[in-house]
Amino acid sequence: MKLTPGEIVDRYSIARLKFQRLPETEANRAHLEACQSALPARAPTKLVQDLIAVNTRIWDLEAGLQDPVLELDEVGRRALDIRRHNSHRVELKNKINVELGHPQEVKNYAAKPR
Repeated sequence: MKLTPGEIVDRYSIARLKFQRLPETEANRAHLEACQSALPARAPTKLVQDLIAVNTRIWDLEAGLQDPVLELDEVGRRALDIRRHNSHRVELKNKINVELGHPQEVKNYAAKPR
């Protein structure tokens, strides 16, 4: 399966987070290096940095959901915040794809009607 430049940058940013935040392992290092070597040569630096920032925020929000004393309304608020950040993440990946002449990804994290 061929990945778009936006997806490659997204995977790199997540691998980078894992390497920074999880115990260092050879597997995490190898995965980060593989993702880094696959980065598109002309990847727009600002969009790459923005995608790293969004994925960092999603990581922090998801980690916070593991707090056993969170009130239900706070869990709901964080879940909505994660969905909003995921929508922004897709927008950034699409901007990278467009700038590098690739098709946009189609994902929708908006609320679906019941």
